[in-house]
Amino acid sequence: MEDFDTLIFPHPNALIGRECELSLICAALNASPLINQIFYLSGDGGVGKTILLQQVHNEAHHQRDTVGRQLLETGIIDLQDVRYNQALMIMRTMRNRLLHSLAGLDIGVHVSFTNFDKEVREYRVIAGIDPVSENAQRQRIEAAFLADYRQLAQHYPIVILFDTFERLDMGKAETEEFNVHASRHLDEWLIDLARKLPHTLVLIAGRKRYRQLDLLQAGYQQQLVHIEVGALQPGETEAFVRASLQHIAPDLIDDWEVFSHISGGRPIVLLIAMACALAGTLDLTGIDALAGSSSERLSNALYDLIFHEVAERRADWFYLLTRALYLRKGLSHDLLRQMALGETPPHVPQIDLDTGFSTFGALPIVKRIGDRVITLHDELYDLLFGRVEELKDSRLWYQQAIRHLEQQMQAAPARSGDDQIFQVPLRQALQVERLFYQICLDPLAGYQDYRELSFSAIRSHAHDFDALLRTEFARFFDLHTTSGAYYRDRLALGGLSWQHVRYDEAVRWVYRCNFLHIQGENRYERGLSTAAAIRRVYDTIYVGDPLSRDDLIVAELEAKLYLDEHNSDEHVLDTAYATITYGLEQLARREPLEVVPGSIQSLRQKQIKRILATAYDDWGYYVRLWYHFGRAVTYYKRALKLYSELGSESDLARSLSLNSCGYALTLQGDLERGLALVDEAQRLAENLGAEHQRAICLNTRARILLQLDQVNEALASVSEARKIFEQVVSHRNLALCAHAEGNIRRWVAYSSRHERERSQREYRRAIVCYKEAIRLLPKKGELIRQVEFLQGLGCTYRSRGFAHFQRGERVGRDMEIARSYLQQALDLCPPERHGSWPIVPALLEDIAVTYINEDRFAEAQPYLAQAQAAIPPIYRIEDSAGLNDIPETRDHKIYWLRLGQVELQYALCRFGEGEYVSACARLVRAFACILTFSPHAVQLSALRALGRRELAAIGDRTLLEQLRDDTYWSARRLNLTDTPFTEVDRLFSEVIEDMELGITGDPRRYRYRAAANPGEQPHD
Repeated sequence: MEDFDTLIFPHPNALIGRECELSLICAALNASPLINQIFYLSGDGGVGKTILLQQVHNEAHHQRDTVGRQLLETGIIDLQDVRYNQALMIMRTMRNRLLHSLAGLDIGVHVSFTNFDKEVREYRVIAGIDPVSENAQRQRIEAAFLADYRQLAQHYPIVILFDTFERLDMGKAETEEFNVHASRHLDEWLIDLARKLPHTLVLIAGRKRYRQLDLLQAGYQQQLVHIEVGALQPGETEAFVRASLQHIAPDLIDDWEVFSHISGGRPIVLLIAMACALAGTLDLTGIDALAGSSSERLSNALYDLIFHEVAERRADWFYLLTRALYLRKGLSHDLLRQMALGETPPHVPQIDLDTGFSTFGALPIVKRIGDRVITLHDELYDLLFGRVEELKDSRLWYQQAIRHLEQQMQAAPARSGDDQIFQVPLRQALQVERLFYQICLDPLAGYQDYRELSFSAIRSHAHDFDALLRTEFARFFDLHTTSGAYYRDRLALGGLSWQHVRYDEAVRWVYRCNFLHIQGENRYERGLSTAAAIRRVYDTIYVGDPLSRDDLIVAELEAKLYLDEHNSDEHVLDTAYATITYGLEQLARREPLEVVPGSIQSLRQKQIKRILATAYDDWGYYVRLWYHFGRAVTYYKRALKLYSELGSESDLARSLSLNSCGYALTLQGDLERGLALVDEAQRLAENLGAEHQRAICLNTRARILLQLDQVNEALASVSEARKIFEQVVSHRNLALCAHAEGNIRRWVAYSSRHERERSQREYRRAIVCYKEAIRLLPKKGELIRQVEFLQGLGCTYRSRGFAHFQRGERVGRDMEIARSYLQQALDLCPPERHGSWPIVPALLEDIAVTYINEDRFAEAQPYLAQAQAAIPPIYRIEDSAGLNDIPETRDHKIYWLRLGQVELQYALCRFGEGEYVSACARLVRAFACILTFSPHAVQLSALRALGRRELAAIGDRTLLEQLRDDTYWSARRLNLTDTPFTEVDRLFSEVIEDMELGITGDPRRYRYRAAANPGEQPHD
């Protein structure tokens, strides 16, 4: 062969055997005006669907460039590219290509996608919303896209071409058997979008899927033209061979029947067979056209063609071909340059990669799947898969591709402008491509990476990303493909059966239930029913594999966390978590210390860590609800350590746990440390583009900043979180945001109480926020939240009453309304929980404060007595012994705070009644309790201010000196002469010194007995 470039993969340079199909499409294309129509080109692989699309694309260009028709077209959008596997990215690609096509006309009306661009700029790519909100959000973007598209279509006919449509078909995937997701699949969405495009000819090509055909027929009815692209008929095959070989190898034309037999009438395979025959790697004389399959011989011949003829005569093509055979997501200039930098001669020939890339991309066996990406036709992969899978350089190529994708992911957040909006879906697409190569490189280790990515996506509400992951996973292991069957076997040989994979995915559907909105159902109840179904279907695995059983149990426990019928008794779930974590820790201890990376033992150890991390994470949340803040922090830290060991695939889950741990630290008084953890969680969420998770962190941050008196920053933080949640109508999180904003505005209102107009305005805003929170919160489940929101509303009316009182105004009905809401909150608390739920004494104390601030001390004290009775008796201060500081009281420190608040209110009653000795003794007890809760508790500042104020109101130095001595002896009797007494003694010193200096303070301070309750503690 003298001219190898023209001989390899000869082509007839004419469309043969598809003339009728092309004529039918061109008739629709040539119609004026263009009639809305859709062509579905279905057929087996290699029959020429893509070539037919390319011919239509060429005809559209001919009409534009030669005939002068003002026509717009997108070129072929190949859905094989994972970047196009999200709705937003498809619309963006159509927008970009149509504007590029419009720019090529040089004349006509200037139209742009202004509405779409504006909507996209305002839109945050949210990872973390329920499907109902997700669909509503997508509809806003889609409506803007359609508005701009219709404006464009008024002036120009439009042609849109989609290839590889079957890639979007997930209707019957084995891993979807427990799917509860209510939203449409992407292929359904695309069909619906295309139906709404006016003045448009749409061509969709793909391997025939009956489900997709049914969808198209239902959506388009008479507008649909279904063309089944079949194999070439014998006469067409002969014409194809003759046109391809008549000038270069006419002696082979008579063998057209053998070529027809080998290729099965598929043009791509026909080209491969002719190329092998031309190169001498395929001996046609030994092939009987009537004999059985000859695919093995063709596979061997193609291997010899590439690894001998091409390798010797076209080094650049060989370089690209071999890498393309492995890097099935496609080759790009950037990837090739990076690979070349990491290789040394003789691996890298002295070639011009740019030129080679261009000429190689023009070969008929190559297809373009993106603007700058090329890949091979599937038939080459199928023919060569078994022959080249163990090529020694393949591991290096996979590693180079993985590094390249990781560098792209790291660079993505640095980009700016409108493209920044698309960085999250782009990053997710890159993660999916990286996962593809990780599984190719090491199936077991890659599967573990999939498991971690999927789990993180579920727990961070990244539903689109989760769908993208499981769709690509199902495609990769599709049993109907050569590679899918091969990699299933690789998993099985490594010790992981496909039945176990299906079980794992089924368990993830329980977690998905816990994080989804399911129309018309309680998601947690659906999660439990799904778990019960899994147990029945996979009984053998559930009974026989303790680790798989524990995985399902942890998923079930997570659902039970949010159902009152399961979480009403603190000890039931607490015991369940203690049991499951102990069992998992024991499993971990029995694992070998050293394992081979990528082995089933390695996979198993990572799975133990992931399940255990989830259990500790959930257990931390549960004990935090029961106010065991110290234990919550301990469990969160255990989860964080495990997430760190699992690696970057668990970063989203780690962010969630960091935020939770930070908040738990705050609740036990460690504000600075808590804020540091929440800030780290927010940084992680920002780097990952997880806006929903970032919003959760912002809301938590606002609560902490309020307690640090950084009110403006707290308000800005909660406002930003609210904007994100409002965009997605995430009701539960909006409720939590509204509650946090109510707390902040209540604080602002009281702090500005002497600016009457501003104060009243902020109180009104706070009341609106609390009522919004109550309205938005789901009525079933999370009883504690309902109680807390009512408590916040009651405390706001009480605080407004304080402000009126301090300004010398009539209190009106504020205190009465406050008591009403607080009583409603108390009535929601089941009586059996009154002795074990720390919010109960807080509510009783809140009611007592409403009376204290009206100087109605006698009416307040019965509520204080009830509050004290609701605190377990082990939290006490005994004569001589002091505080009962034992392990049990250290675990549940919130009760020390509650007792300290009750002691403070008793002290205020005693001060109001003139019983100063008793009042000062109560102050010492209050300091002792709150200091035991936390030496950093924010309530200490308010306690000091109130104590100082009441002592100053006495106004008699002699009496103060006497009280000082009495207080010492009271403290000594209670064994509290260290820090608690020192705190009160310092107040005496400051008040007496002020009197000596003639400092009387603001007399308005003494016109009321208690400020806003210093002990109010956020309970979320």
